[in-house]
Amino acid sequence: MKKNLGRGYHVLSFTVIFSFAMLVSPGSAKGPNALAIESSILDVTYDPMKDLLSIHARQASLDKVLQEIAKKTQLSIDSMNKDLLREDISVEIKMLSLEQALKKLLKGFNTVMLFSSTIDTEGRIKVPHVVRVIVLSKQANISPQFVQEAVKETESAKTVETSLTILTGQDVRAYDGAIAALKDLSPEETVSALTHWLQRDDQQRRVAAATALGHLGDERAIGPLSAALTRDDPATRLVAATSMARIGGDMAVVSLLQAYRTGDTGIKYAVATAIAAYGDGNARKALANLADVSHFTPSPRQ
Repeated sequence: MKKNLGRGYHVLSFTVIFSFAMLVSPGSAKGPNALAIESSILDVTYDPMKDLLSIHARQASLDKVLQEIAKKTQLSIDSMNKDLLREDISVEIKMLSLEQALKKLLKGFNTVMLFSSTIDTEGRIKVPHVVRVIVLSKQANISPQFVQEAVKETESAKTVETSLTILTGQDVRAYDGAIAALKDLSPEETVSALTHWLQRDDQQRRVAAATALGHLGDERAIGPLSAALTRDDPATRLVAATSMARIGGDMAVVSLLQAYRTGDTGIKYAVATAIAAYGDGNARKALANLADVSHFTPSPRQ
């Protein structure tokens, strides 16, 4: 897997350490009976203000450990294969950041971490943090090159599938991380999938697809977004126009201006609003030449 697949996307490859306690009574002979099964212990504490996580686990399944972490940190965890997480582990982690603790805990697994956006809804910069983890597979110690490549291809496909699902789900915190993963892993496939959603009758999925296409910033989305401008649904029109303006470039501006020239009042409103919010000076000037839109003067958002 790639070491760094864009902001919000990291693949981690380490080795999980399993520990077993040997309890031997004084004077007893070493043998099979010397191995005693200890009682299971699981204690997870998290300080959200300092982003510090502590884990004390003994003979607890990795799945239960991750579930407890998810509850304490509001982290979302996905696994391509639940059997991966059923083995018992023993681990002691003290006062590490959530990201560092997860790296240590998930040694030996090919894992994707999705981070929150670095910009909040009011435009303020904030520190990104882990909001979703995808456990893909266990790392093989030795494997032929063609096997490794096959595993990478399979895991990339699974990551794309999961990231696409996130875009229409409720976990908006992971949205930017999913976009970063898709942009790096498979932009063409992503545009194709989102274009298909854009043509669906489900308004929620259409709006989600149009929004995601704008964030991807791929010019291949201009055509599908232009087509979406002709829909009767005002929400789809507005988001499609906004995404085109976000993508920018000559192709997007020409398409938006053409839609304004030939469109009805609803299309004109969507185009004018989009260019006012995200268009550059040239796009605004061109639109002003078509109609009096001098009242659209908000500052462009990044």
